[in-house]
Amino acid sequence: MGRRANELRPVKIQRRYTRTCPGSVLYRAGNTTVLCTASIDVTVPPWLQGQGKGWITAEYNMLPGSTQPRKPRERGGKIDGRTTEIQRLIGRSLRAVADLEALGERLITVDCDVLEADGGTRTAAITGGFIALVDAIDSILDQLPDPSRYPLRDSVAAVSVGLSGWAARPGPGLRTGRRCRRRYERRDDRIGAFRRNPRDRRGGYVQRRGAAGAVESGTARYRRTAPISSQSTRKTLAFLTE
Repeated sequence: MGRRANELRPVKIQRRYTRTCPGSVLYRAGNTTVLCTASIDVTVPPWLQGQGKGWITAEYNMLPGSTQPRKPRERGGKIDGRTTEIQRLIGRSLRAVADLEALGERLITVDCDVLEADGGTRTAAITGGFIALVDAIDSILDQLPDPSRYPLRDSVAAVSVGLSGWAARPGPGLRTGRRCRRRYERRDDRIGAFRRNPRDRRGGYVQRRGAAGAVESGTARYRRTAPISSQSTRKTLAFLTE
C-alpha cells in the first residue's frame, strides 16, 4: 500500500552512529540515507580570528554507489555546481538558528555523505546535519564562554515537496519526482530566522528547483505547496524531540 498524498516518507534517525565524531547521525527518509557527522576544531577561519565568535560550515557529497549510474568521485578539489549549491544551503540553514558568539572561537564542520539517494538528499542533509550539530554542541557545553548561553536559538528541519498536476506531495522519491512538474524544498525553524516569501503566511524559506538552480518562488503553483510543506516540516521537527 502506497503513502497517502499528504504523508511523509518513513523517517528513521540513528544518533551517535560513529564513535570518532562528537555528533553523528544516520538519517533515513524512505530510501534516501544520509550520514551526517559534526566535527569541532578550536580554530576559526582567518577572517573571524579575534572576533570572539565561531563558525558553522557544511560539506555535502554523494558516494559513487549512492545512485545509478555510478557517480564519479570529486577529486582534486573539483566540485560541481550542484554540490557547491547544496553545501552552501546546508551551512546557511544551520547558521540561521545558531548564536555564533555563544559558540566561542571554534569551527564546527558538518559533513553530509549520501549513502543512498532516492530524492530529497539536500533536505535530509539539513535535518540530519542539525541533529549532529546538536550532539556536537552538547559535548562541549562546559567549554563554552558562557555555559548558560546555549549556542542554538531554535531547531531547523527541511522537506521536499513535489507538485503532480495540482496536487502537492511531500517527500517524493525519484520515481514519484519524475512525474512531478515542479519540486520545491522548504526549510523551517520555529522562530522564523529564514527569509519569508511574502505570499507565504506560514513563514519559512522555499526554493524551487530549476535549471538555473534554486530560486525563491511566489507563483500560484508554489502557493499550492505551502500548506503541505509547512505541515511536513512541523512533523519533521517533531522527530527531533523524540
